[in-house]
Amino acid sequence: LKGAPQNGVRTMDMVSLDQMALTPWLGNMLNSTLTVDGAEVFAKEQKWSACDVARRTDGIDNHVRLGFESNIIMSRYSLDSSRRLNFTFTGPIVDRCDAGKGDTASCGWGITVPVNRSLFRWEAQDGFGLIVNKRFSAAAAVGLFQLEGGQLQRVTLMGDSERMVVRGTVYAREAVAFFALGESASEVLAAVRRTATSFTTQWEAACELWEERW
Repeated sequence: LKGAPQNGVRTMDMVSLDQMALTPWLGNMLNSTLTVDGAEVFAKEQKWSACDVARRTDGIDNHVRLGFESNIIMSRYSLDSSRRLNFTFTGPIVDRCDAGKGDTASCGWGITVPVNRSLFRWEAQDGFGLIVNKRFSAAAAVGLFQLEGGQLQRVTLMGDSERMVVRGTVYAREAVAFFALGESASEVLAAVRRTATSFTTQWEAACELWEERW
């Protein structure tokens, strides 16, 4: 993960997802950024639990959970007051991982994740970010929302094809980002929309049902 030295300690950004979070796809979403009121912020603390990854910095908590039996990743931000959050997402960019098939990447530990973002198409559809693999049947969608009174309000995202990123701005005390992975644009866009309609249920299930399964 991208970090910036603070008092001699290398810290991590508050947005990126690592390869493990994107399995079973070969995925990359490193070096994404979050600025708060114009200043980029970095995590000062990180904590793992059975169903949740937490990152924290001054006045901001971030929790990341994997949807139960789905290719959805949910990232929730809580702040001490309403502030302007500018997100720059560098992905996810994903390759298919099919062992034994000649037209896609092989699977397993140590396999290189995709790094050439020019091999992907960057755009927006209906306010969602969409990143499509130009070679293989693989795509990712990004949704950004502000959370007020338990209700999600969608934030319009822009796909920047020149810089190969997806961008969005939220002014709120709570924000949520969804990432969906799949084989086609229609599949991942439908998954993000579906998650938005049942966010509270899926957020709680991401811990309760996974814990029951384990």
